[in-house]
Amino acid sequence: MNSGRSIVVASLCALVSGLTSAAAAAAPATSTGSPALARVARAVNAQAQRNWTSAGVAPSGGVQTFASPSVSLTDPTGDVVDRNGNSVTEPHGDIVAAQSGADSHSSIFTLTVDTPINPASDPNWDNDTGPLWLIDTNYNKTVDYIAAVYRDSNAQHAVMFDENLKPICTGTTLYDGVRYRASFTSSTCPHLRSYQWSSEMDYDHTANMANDEHVDLAPEGNPSAPTPASRTGYWMLGADGKLYQFGNASHFKYALPFAAAVTARRNGTGVWVVDFFGNVHAYGHATYQGGHPALRSGEFVTTISATPSARGYWLFTNLGRVFKFGDAKSHGDLSNVALTGPIIASVATRDGKGYYMVGSDGGIFAFGSAKFHGSMGGQRLDGRIVGIAPTPKGHGYWLVGEDGGVFAFGDANFRGSMGGKPLAKPMNGLVAFGNGYLMVASDGGVFDFSTKPFLGSLGGQSLSASIIGIAAFTT
Repeated sequence: MNSGRSIVVASLCALVSGLTSAAAAAAPATSTGSPALARVARAVNAQAQRNWTSAGVAPSGGVQTFASPSVSLTDPTGDVVDRNGNSVTEPHGDIVAAQSGADSHSSIFTLTVDTPINPASDPNWDNDTGPLWLIDTNYNKTVDYIAAVYRDSNAQHAVMFDENLKPICTGTTLYDGVRYRASFTSSTCPHLRSYQWSSEMDYDHTANMANDEHVDLAPEGNPSAPTPASRTGYWMLGADGKLYQFGNASHFKYALPFAAAVTARRNGTGVWVVDFFGNVHAYGHATYQGGHPALRSGEFVTTISATPSARGYWLFTNLGRVFKFGDAKSHGDLSNVALTGPIIASVATRDGKGYYMVGSDGGIFAFGSAKFHGSMGGQRLDGRIVGIAPTPKGHGYWLVGEDGGVFAFGDANFRGSMGGKPLAKPMNGLVAFGNGYLMVASDGGVFDFSTKPFLGSLGGQSLSASIIGIAAFTT
């Protein structure tokens, strides 16, 4: 148990006092009592003094009882502490399992203790007792929301707080004789697209006595695995660096004045965005490994690809030069090749031991474990090539032109195209998706040629800048 759990700064007392009236006004169905709010404030403060690692705990045990898909975890007994960090025996507050799941309609949290007790008949439950879940929705290891269950003299309540400890919505809570459950509907509460979390159980050792809770955490130190367990989504990238999320893709606040390309972690917990100078910005679980390479006159970075481990990436330039960072290995480049068209896109092989580069003329260049299966180089095109996507087995690839025409090579099956069809704006990117691919146009229109569901687009909307790329994931 981290000793930070027992540290409560004095300033939080004033903060909690000031938030009590706001809680009463903001929570639609109940006022949030001062002890319950103090408990949430203490938990968030303690979390700030711990460091969630960048990788979540793998799911273990449990049955997906309330939500599907869901992430379950188990916790050993005998790890409860008091407010001073001293080990205590408290079976009513000793977590043995916790679970969370979410879909487009609701988010659900459950917690099981060693010896559960009905909150309605236990006076120790009044205000200071109950489970809570700390939620990180953009994988930056900080708390964005807190779901909390507590009981006052009238009833049991489920309340969700934001990062500023402001109650933003209420949910429903249930005790079924085995576990405690809180559920929140997406119509009134935040839609939790993708998140990691940790749970806490506070049990008031003495009824009507403040500051004597016994506390247990699950998991200890690390967050849960990404939740929901099965996730599919994509981001679109604007030329101004703005990211637009769809499906289970997390929302990331962008920090670039302009951008060149985007790539994502394979599990969808982070993205990298690079600008034309090679400055790399990492979001979520994506980690910064370096950037800003020495470029020649007239040279600029046009594309980025990540290694399978997500601990490195390659930057590719319009001249076909390659710069490696982190655990990325060099497999060759086009430094001494006269190109017919500039390099505009890239993709790494599944094993991370090679990569493809594609020129705007349709020329394909394979390095390392990447195998050449054909190209459009030297052939007549109705529009320049703007993207490449590998097949699921990695034995082929698709190319897309700005006119929406698709070209399949190797084991790539033609899934359809927009070639010959009227487009509001030209295509500007391609990404593998399911058994096929997604195409994106510069106005944000998305065209799905796969078995995966269409998750939305920006077509017809007013945008601050043209869309220049797309990154997708499926778990």
